[in-house]
Amino acid sequence: MHWAFALSVSLIFLAVHAKPSTFQDSGTGTVGHFGEHTHGKSPLAGPWSVFISYRRSVSRHLAMLIKVLMMRENISAFIDVEDLGAGHWDEQLMEAIQESPNFVIVLSNGTLDRAIGDSNYTDFLHKEIQAAVTLNKTIIPIFDEYAHPNADFSPEIQEMMTFQGVEWNHSMVNATMDRIISYLIDSPVNSTNIKSETTHIASP
Repeated sequence: MHWAFALSVSLIFLAVHAKPSTFQDSGTGTVGHFGEHTHGKSPLAGPWSVFISYRRSVSRHLAMLIKVLMMRENISAFIDVEDLGAGHWDEQLMEAIQESPNFVIVLSNGTLDRAIGDSNYTDFLHKEIQAAVTLNKTIIPIFDEYAHPNADFSPEIQEMMTFQGVEWNHSMVNATMDRIISYLIDSPVNSTNIKSETTHIASP
């Protein structure tokens, strides 16, 4: 409970004091907030570069914090509470996953509980994972003190768990975001966007 309150306070502070991104569309190098020398615009800029998947009951604060921190780096991240428009929400979510080359999922204890034995994919977060795997998205699990249950999971969840993930460190937020962004930039699905860029993000 205390960590959720702390995250909420941190999120409000970051939203109020957010600075413009240092991933500028220019030919000269700048210094990025989460990295050292970056050149040119962000290779992740686009309609939606990242789809953030999460279970609201256990991960909503952390998911929104990740969204805000990505915005500061000019990375366009989709999150349902902010980016859904009028119309059918389920169709919009599937379209957003289809448009986004990257799928970041926040895994907290309880995130996948409803997916256990869910052979008909009735749980919508389970459907999001299925879509991301089926569409060959770059998947980055974010482990928030997460212990994976020994349970009957679908092939898509088993596949998702084989992707390299990032352990969220609440005391080293900048270093953790550096790692997440470096995985996004280094992923094969983004490689065509970076060939003309010389981007370096410092490792934690």
